[in-house]
Amino acid sequence: MRDNSLHVSSWKPLADKAHYRQLGVVLTLALLLRLSGNQYDAPHRFHPDEHHYVDRAVKMIKEGTLNPAYFKNPPLYTYAILLTLYGMFSVRYLMGYSGSRAHFIATLPPDLPFVIARWLSALAGTATCLVLFVIGRRFGGDLAGLLAALFYSVAFFSVKDGHFGTNDVPMVCLVTLAFFFAVRLFEGGTTPDLIVGGLTAGLAAATKYNGGIALVPLFLACVLGQRRQGGASNTGRMREVAIKWLALLLLALAGFLLGNPYAVLDNDAFVSAMTSRFELLERIWPGQSEAPVLLLALQTLVVELGWPLLLLVPFAASVCLARGGALAKATGLALSLVLPLILYHLSKAFFMARFLLPCTPFLALICAWGIVAVREVNWVSWARHRVVFGAAMALLVASPLARSLYLDLLLQRPDTRILANEYLEGVAQPGSVIVRETESLYAPPLHPRRYRVLFLKHAPSLLYPAGGAADFYVFNSFDVGQVPGVSEAEERLLMDALEHSGFARMTFSPLKDGGGLWVEREMNFRSYRHLFRYERPGPAIVIYARPGIPVAEPSSG
Repeated sequence: MRDNSLHVSSWKPLADKAHYRQLGVVLTLALLLRLSGNQYDAPHRFHPDEHHYVDRAVKMIKEGTLNPAYFKNPPLYTYAILLTLYGMFSVRYLMGYSGSRAHFIATLPPDLPFVIARWLSALAGTATCLVLFVIGRRFGGDLAGLLAALFYSVAFFSVKDGHFGTNDVPMVCLVTLAFFFAVRLFEGGTTPDLIVGGLTAGLAAATKYNGGIALVPLFLACVLGQRRQGGASNTGRMREVAIKWLALLLLALAGFLLGNPYAVLDNDAFVSAMTSRFELLERIWPGQSEAPVLLLALQTLVVELGWPLLLLVPFAASVCLARGGALAKATGLALSLVLPLILYHLSKAFFMARFLLPCTPFLALICAWGIVAVREVNWVSWARHRVVFGAAMALLVASPLARSLYLDLLLQRPDTRILANEYLEGVAQPGSVIVRETESLYAPPLHPRRYRVLFLKHAPSLLYPAGGAADFYVFNSFDVGQVPGVSEAEERLLMDALEHSGFARMTFSPLKDGGGLWVEREMNFRSYRHLFRYERPGPAIVIYARPGIPVAEPSSG
C-alpha cells in the first residue's frame, strides 16, 4: 500500500545547513524569553513551590544525604540542583578554593541555588524546542520542525513556568524526549529505543508524577510498530506487543526508582505523601476559580496558545489523520498523550494551569505537521508564497508571544511585596508591632529581629484593634480570606474598624487601575486571562499605619 504521508526525512542530520540559522534564532528566542526577568524577586524568592526543591537540595548537601524527606513532588529535579551544587563544589575543591564541603556551604551565596534552579528550568524549556524540531522534521521536513519549535518557544505558560525553579518544565522536556523514542518505535525502532524510551518515561515521572503519561504513546507505538512490520501471525504479534509492554513497564519503573530511590528506601513517607496528593486532587484549593474545570482548561489553552493556534489544532489533526500513513500514526501518537491527560484533569476538582503543560509540545507538533501538509496541496498555492506564509505564521504566534513579552516586561518591574517592604522599612521604628495574616511568602518580607510580627491566625483577638493594638496591619490579596479560623467577612470588618480608628491606608497594587485586595488572584492561581491589566508582579497589598506614622506615595519602580 502506498504511504500518503509527507516525505520522511532522515533521523541523522540535525538540519540542512540552510536551516541552522533559523533553528538558532528559535532556540535563542526560547532561551531569552525564559531568562528575561527570571531574577525579578531576588533575593526574596517569592515563588512558594521553588522552596520545595531548592531548600531541600541545600539541606541535602549540608547533611550529606540523598533522602529528600519530601515526596508530594518527586525528587529528580531536586537531585539535578543537588548534582549541580556538588559539581561546583568539586571544581572549587580541585582549584583549592574550598577545602571541605562545610567550607563550600558556608561560602555559598544564599541566592545561588535559586539561580541554578531557574537556569535549569529555562534550559529544559529550550531543549524541548530542539527535541520538537527533530521530531517535527521527521514527517514534514525542516519547516515542520522549525514551526513546532517556534510554537512551543512562545507558548505563554511554558515560558512563564520556564522562569521558575520548579519541576514542571523539566518534566515536559523528558516527556517530549520519551515521545521521540515512541516515534522511533512505531517506525520499527531497535531495542535501544525501547530501553531508553522506557527509562526516559520513568525519569519523567520521577520529575513530576504526571510525567508518567509518557508511557501511553510508547505503548501505542509498540502496537503500530508491529502492524507496520507485518509478517508474523496475529497471535505472534500480540505476544511480541505484550512482551514490549511488560519491558516498558519494568524499564519505566527502573527509571522512576533511579530518579526517586527513596520511594522504596523510605516507603512509608512515600506512600503517605502519595495518599495525601490523591486526596488533594479531589477538592478545590484556596484561590481556584469556582468555574467548571472544563472552562478553566479551555481558558488555559487559549492563553497558552492563543485562539488562532488553538483553533488550528483540530483542523491540523484532521488533515494529518486524513493523509494516512506515517504522518497519521505520528499524529495519533501525539493525541494519545494529549487527550487522556486533558480528560484525567477534567475528572478532578483540583486544577491549575500548569497541569496542562505536557500537552503543549504535542499540540505544537500537530499544528506544524498540519500546516506543512496543507501547504503541499496543489490548490493552496497562496500558502507557498513566502510573504503570505510568513504573515500567517506571525498571526498564529502573535497572541502567545505578546503575552510572553509582556510578562517579561512585568518581571523587570519591582514586585509589590518589595515596594511594600521598602515602605515599612522606611517608616517602621525598631520594635514596631506589625500584624500580618499568615507567614505566607505572599506577604512583604520583614526583618524578624527588628520588628515584633504577629499573625491573625495565631491571635484572633487582633481582629479588635481597640486602643491601637499594633502599629501596622498588613493584608495581601493572596492571603485574604485564607486565614485559618478567621473569615473573610471578619477581615473586612477589621479593615473598616482600622479606617474608623484613623489608621492611614497605603495600597500597593499590581494593577494599572490600582485595584485593591479583592482583585482576581490570577497572577498566582488563575489563567492570566487579564494579564494586560497588570503593571507589575505580586499581590495587591494594603497597609494600615497607626495615626501619626508618616505615609508616602509608593514608588512606581
